[in-house]
Amino acid sequence: MSSEIITQQDTKLIAETICGPEATVLSFDLKPYSEDPLGLMSAHRRLRIQVRSKNKKDQTTEISCFVKALPLDCAPQLDYIKESTVFEKETAFYSKIAPVLLDSYSGPAWCPRCYIARDGMLCFEDLSVQGFGMRGKLFNGVSVKSAIRAIASFHASSICAEVRLGRSVTEVQPDFFYELLFVKNKKIHEWFKSGVQVAVAVAERMGLDSSRLPEAFEIAYKAVGPSKTKVNVINHGDLWANNMLFDDQDNCRLVDFQLFRYCPPGLDLAVLLYLCAPSVLRRTKEKELLRYYYDHLVEYVGGERSRLPSFEEICQGYEERKIVGCITAVLYFPQALMNLTTTRDLLTSFETFDDYVIGDRRDIVLESMQKDRPYGERVEDVVKEFVEMSFKLDQIPQPC
Repeated sequence: MSSEIITQQDTKLIAETICGPEATVLSFDLKPYSEDPLGLMSAHRRLRIQVRSKNKKDQTTEISCFVKALPLDCAPQLDYIKESTVFEKETAFYSKIAPVLLDSYSGPAWCPRCYIARDGMLCFEDLSVQGFGMRGKLFNGVSVKSAIRAIASFHASSICAEVRLGRSVTEVQPDFFYELLFVKNKKIHEWFKSGVQVAVAVAERMGLDSSRLPEAFEIAYKAVGPSKTKVNVINHGDLWANNMLFDDQDNCRLVDFQLFRYCPPGLDLAVLLYLCAPSVLRRTKEKELLRYYYDHLVEYVGGERSRLPSFEEICQGYEERKIVGCITAVLYFPQALMNLTTTRDLLTSFETFDDYVIGDRRDIVLESMQKDRPYGERVEDVVKEFVEMSFKLDQIPQPC
């Protein structure tokens, strides 16, 4: 397996990058990173490289890396990933866009270091060696603020890059800012339609009026693009719990840049708060958290303030795109929060992969909601809020 994904030349490049040009690779191995499915859009592995440096002839060093690759052993999953082009998009982010954002940027780190980015494979520093890990599917207030700081730094790097370049990042790299989640010409739209079916089924089982949900879902397609009147930044686009890693000092790194967009920062904030924050925290501390984000954005941008949006603009952009955060949660929660054993069984079977991802998953979700009430309650909570929103569409500010 190692020779299919990682070559000896790859390990030499990584070793020399980390340990210096005189480093010698003694051996390496590549193994599955976890038994649990960490993501739908790639296979995850841990690369270990045994290295000897010239000035330490009798001492070996082990380098640990995190590798994302195409899942060659699951044909339905591989076909789905290739058709979606998510791997190509993330490869472009790390090879073309991140270097532009990080050039001369002095704010806090917001992503892992990427050693290799090529078709079919991405190799990163292994953040777990530095004490980073996931914090579960529901963040507490401390973790929410930690994530907000990382997002503010990411957005600040986008603002600073555009000030430095004198033009937008979409002009510098125009080929990669296409939408991948809310599109109707790819197989992902089948996933979307199945998610709508699930939301309607959950609402009806709760005795709620689901008649306006299909119309409300359509708003997402209009709200994820660039604004003509507000400051746009590169958005992560996929801020659910597994895509943020934390250490014990509450530093946060963002990972999985497969769905990045160019739009107002409020969209990332809405997605984060709906996917990861307790609903009570979001509802009672929303303005406070937006202010927390803005204060750190100002700090990280530093003197490059010619493109800095006002706090009022941040709040307005958030209100305009808040419904997209709710829509994303309604679509994600039934799958992302499902019991890991059930998810593993469904994703690793040729027979069930398509059914689970793009087929009719209403029975699977409703049955799981009955068996796992904490899971069911989170799904019900966000569906209920979305139903309420669907009857107030004329009161929601239109993205502009």
